Amino acid sequence: MKNIYTIILLLFISLFNNGFSQPQTVTFNYTGAAQTWTVPPCVYNISVSVKGAQGGGPGGLGATVLNPTIAVTPGQVLQINVGQCPTGPTGGWNGGGNGHAAVPVNYQSFGGGGASDIRVTPYALTNRIVVAGGGGGKNGCSPQYNALGGAGGCVTGMSGAGSPFVGIGGGGGTATAGGNGGPPWGGGQPGIAGTLGNGGNGGFYTTASGGGGGGGRYGGGGGGADNCCTGANGGGGGGGGSSLNPAGGTCTQGNNTGNGVVAITFTAGSVSITTSNTGPYCEGQTIQLNATTGASSYSWAGPNGFTSTLQNPIIPNCTAVNAGVYTLTYDAGGCISTSTTTVVVNVPVNPTFTQIAAICQNATVPNLSTISTNVPAIQGTWNPSLISSAVVGTQTYTFTPNAGICANATTMNIQILPNEQVTFNQISPFCIGDTPTALPATSTNNIAYTGTWSPATISTAVAGTATYVFTPTVGQCALANSMDIVTYALTTPNFNPMGQICEFESNVVIPTTALNTTPFINGPLITGSWNSPTVITAWAATTNYIFTPDPGQCASTYQMPITVDPLIIPALTQVPQLCQNDANPVLPLVTNNVPAITGTWNPPLIDTSIPGIFTYTFSSDAGQCGDTIDMTITIVPAVPPQFVADTLTGCNPLNVTLSTPPVLGAIYTWYWGGTQIGQGSTFSYQFDQSGYHDITLEYDLLGCIESTTYNDYIYMESYPLASFSSVPSSLTETTQAIQFMNSSVGGTTYTWDFDDSYTSTESDPNHMYVGVTENLLVTLTAYTPLGCSDEYTISIPVIADPIYYVANTFTPDEDEHNQTWQAIFTTGFDPFAFSLTVYDRWGEIIWETHNAAESWDGTYGPLGTKVPAGIYTWRMQYEPKENDDRKVVTGHLNLIR
Repeated sequence: MKNIYTIILLLFISLFNNGFSQPQTVTFNYTGAAQTWTVPPCVYNISVSVKGAQGGGPGGLGATVLNPTIAVTPGQVLQINVGQCPTGPTGGWNGGGNGHAAVPVNYQSFGGGGASDIRVTPYALTNRIVVAGGGGGKNGCSPQYNALGGAGGCVTGMSGAGSPFVGIGGGGGTATAGGNGGPPWGGGQPGIAGTLGNGGNGGFYTTASGGGGGGGRYGGGGGGADNCCTGANGGGGGGGGSSLNPAGGTCTQGNNTGNGVVAITFTAGSVSITTSNTGPYCEGQTIQLNATTGASSYSWAGPNGFTSTLQNPIIPNCTAVNAGVYTLTYDAGGCISTSTTTVVVNVPVNPTFTQIAAICQNATVPNLSTISTNVPAIQGTWNPSLISSAVVGTQTYTFTPNAGICANATTMNIQILPNEQVTFNQISPFCIGDTPTALPATSTNNIAYTGTWSPATISTAVAGTATYVFTPTVGQCALANSMDIVTYALTTPNFNPMGQICEFESNVVIPTTALNTTPFINGPLITGSWNSPTVITAWAATTNYIFTPDPGQCASTYQMPITVDPLIIPALTQVPQLCQNDANPVLPLVTNNVPAITGTWNPPLIDTSIPGIFTYTFSSDAGQCGDTIDMTITIVPAVPPQFVADTLTGCNPLNVTLSTPPVLGAIYTWYWGGTQIGQGSTFSYQFDQSGYHDITLEYDLLGCIESTTYNDYIYMESYPLASFSSVPSSLTETTQAIQFMNSSVGGTTYTWDFDDSYTSTESDPNHMYVGVTENLLVTLTAYTPLGCSDEYTISIPVIADPIYYVANTFTPDEDEHNQTWQAIFTTGFDPFAFSLTVYDRWGEIIWETHNAAESWDGTYGPLGTKVPAGIYTWRMQYEPKENDDRKVVTGHLNLIR
């Protein structure tokens, strides 16, 4: 018995090891998108292998992080991002920096390889728990200057190689920062530095760009560009990305070729229970939920509040509310896990079919389709199973779906139509030669029927009755029918001849109704139209006019000759031009033609009391074919002219424009004091004599002469002569009064401009100048009463600076010459702001005064001690009169004894 227990225990241990402890590995390859993996039940630790992608070109190899142990939670969803090895300038997926395209393509630089990583929610770059860095991309260059990208590193990525002239490529990423961008050569672009997760882009030059940096924990920098020339020495390769290696793992730089790869190894902790159902179901059926064996307890939960502790529960008479996800929570060896199954409950579908069109009685019938037009199609049977066309009316056919299909029964109504006699609207009779209408293509029945006619078209070539037969198109519920159509012969219309018509006579209408009718219309007279509705009277001739009857009267065309007599132009003697109020002449009532034409005038009389241009119309009496003629008679107005001048007063000489409203055809002549000065309705003239002047305007309108004189119309004055003088003629001080004497001739008013912003209208002003420092231009303007003016200007010089004299030597030796010394001012200073000081060679004051009139006699102190002969220094201070601008002057004095 003990041996039996031992065998059972070993068997249990073996089963437990086989069911609960088998390591499993899940491998993720590059897809170009994020992938996920859900941690299985009872799995709390995983071991991973993560390899970064190689850079393009080929470039630097990717790093490998191997066998770190990572704590996880059952049901946790990890995001897997597998890096791409690029094949061109675009950086590899998951962080590879870009290279640059080129023409030709062999000069392109390549993108950096993408990093491979595993992330936890919310799956941002900062949520990565393991990272394997990608390698940098190869540079763009001539074949002899290849520079590979740096390898994906561990703590730090490897720097990319440089061409012989660039020197070094992009820097590798570190644990805390992206790699530096590689330096350029010459004026080329530098590479872009890497950032968190992303390699930097390579610098650009057409044929020598830098490679992109590899992705990683921090991406490598892009390589710099070489801008030398086409086929240049090449830019630098991109730097490799750094890696994130969790505790317990190992990291190998530059270890992987091609795309990256991620592998997750875990040991399952329990038996997995699989759930299922026997659906899909149709409403009303029983739902069967199933779970595999191996658990010690089962607990179901689902839609509409469903719960059960059975392993395989059922739900009878299901409806749409029972559809959804059912979750089984189970205990397998102490590990609580869940599994789900989705139940689909279908609402019964209504089968649909293409409606069968109406069928003619006793016609061949189609088969009823046993497959519906639904998607997916529904199969079933019909009752009755065949269509019958023997009886007219609506027949109902019922479709029943096959067993096991979630669909309702449906019906189709099919109409059996009776065979009907076709009907048409009768076509009206035609006349011989008419263009017939087309025979109708469809009948006038409620259901329009189509078919063919025999004959196919109507003929109007022969008078009489013709029969046309209509045969319906096969498949229509219609019977054949015929129509009789009548064609009539033509009747010639009759008209009375036209009366006398004169050339150019207007609106001579030809009657459009004949004197006779036709048997066809039986009563109304024949109507129609002529090729011209009125007689053409533009010339004298006999012309044939053609009458065309209106349609439907069966009348023929008719030709009528019409004669137009020539029109005679009345010959009249022109009444000459008349002046207003001349004697009224008589208009002739008989023309000068042979034979003469008589007529009347409108208006009948000439009235010369009203000026203007008038039209008189002569109308010939009837029966003479005489034309109407107009005579224009001009009556010249007898109106004295009016005129204006643009200027009536002014200064001599004076330009004046004289004008009068022009009358068409009039001749205008201007006179000044009886002397002709010009012609025209507008005339400009320069008058050169002072005083008052008479102006006369004479105009001749077609021989009718009128004139107007304006006495003393224009007045002119001569210009004055301005002149003046001043006392004094110059300013010796900056503030000083000047008297001005006016000597102008012919002026009555005056304006002075003193050139210091002041003016005056006095005749002889006295003006005080204050603070003047520069010469002045004083202007006098003299005016006459009409404003004729003259200007006169003089210049007044200004001598305003202080004038002083200080001698440099004096001899106080008691003779009659040079016994004293002083500063001598002649003008322009303030005596109350004056001081003068004399110093000896040691700077001691020897003599001082504040009075400009005081002089020094060469003594010192109150006792009058004579100073020795020698050189002394003097200092003078003063202020100008006009301001407080203090002046200081120094000099040397030679005292001789």
